[in-house]
Amino acid sequence: MKKLFTSALLLVALLSASPLFAAVLRVNNTPGVNAPYTTFAAAHTAAAAGDVIQLEPSNTSYGALTVTKNVTIMGAGYLLGTGQNTGLQYTALEASCDAVNFNTGSAGARITGMRILGAVTVSVSTITVERNILFTQDYSANYDITLTGGAGISNVFIRGNFMNGLSASGTVNNLNIANNIVYGTFDFSLPATANGLLTHNVFYTTSAGAYNNIVIYNMLVTNNIVAVTPNYNYGPNAVAFPNPVTNNNTYTNNIGSGTQFPNNGLTNVNNQQNVDYNTVLSLTGSDDGKYALLPAPSPGRGSGTAGVDMGIFGGSQPYILGGIPNAPTIYNLNSAVSGTNLNVTLGTKSNN
Repeated sequence: MKKLFTSALLLVALLSASPLFAAVLRVNNTPGVNAPYTTFAAAHTAAAAGDVIQLEPSNTSYGALTVTKNVTIMGAGYLLGTGQNTGLQYTALEASCDAVNFNTGSAGARITGMRILGAVTVSVSTITVERNILFTQDYSANYDITLTGGAGISNVFIRGNFMNGLSASGTVNNLNIANNIVYGTFDFSLPATANGLLTHNVFYTTSAGAYNNIVIYNMLVTNNIVAVTPNYNYGPNAVAFPNPVTNNNTYTNNIGSGTQFPNNGLTNVNNQQNVDYNTVLSLTGSDDGKYALLPAPSPGRGSGTAGVDMGIFGGSQPYILGGIPNAPTIYNLNSAVSGTNLNVTLGTKSNN
């Protein structure tokens, strides 16, 4: 009874945030839970454009997801258990999946609130990958986002994720990479036929002996923080952004733990170099919360474009702890039977 009742409450919360007339298709692969669908494929077949496919928390991955419709795929968030972001959801369980492929027909689709245990491949325009984690629970493996632009895709939004790598081929216009945690031995490799915005991200690594690769072109790079240990500019742990002139990039209002963002002309201005990131970031709390800025006089406070805070919690769409989707959530539930009545007390909150 408790499983059935909790699922119903989660559905009520989601329906209150869904666009008018959009259907919410509940998917739950946990034995004993009464849900209309047990697989993503079945829900996707039944879905119409604009619908929400709700993958409910489960101990079992929902497998690989192939998306050929304009749908929103929504999980419950991540890093919700003990020692992490407790109190954000009623359950600490996550919804996970394997590889995700956005194929022809999926323009306008979005995935959010998921633990993704496989590569995300985008081959169409107008796709949003938002508020997901692309690591195993113990961070022993990570998974990349790959853009296959071919003759041309545009308007791909990668924001608010806990991620590691990004690559692209073909032509990719208006790529928006914002408010992400880029962690570990990371690799960004974009072609000269890509362009867009790289803003409010934190690049963090303490992986000794690692080589971190960043190749980008035609990008506005602003309000980012690079925190690297050791602070090598070349060799192990190096984080080297491409030459602004030959790669047609602009670097403004960034913080580097080395000389990743020198001030050397009109395309490199208002950057802070050789900053001890221990004076910038909290580095305490949950695995994603530790990237919050320290209180003033943290060098990241008010030092971004037009006086905004740098890093993942700054800007118009700040990072959301735990990747909680922008739908109401139930964070507290108490139920008791009194005679023939079921008395329920629940706590809910809205999320941007």
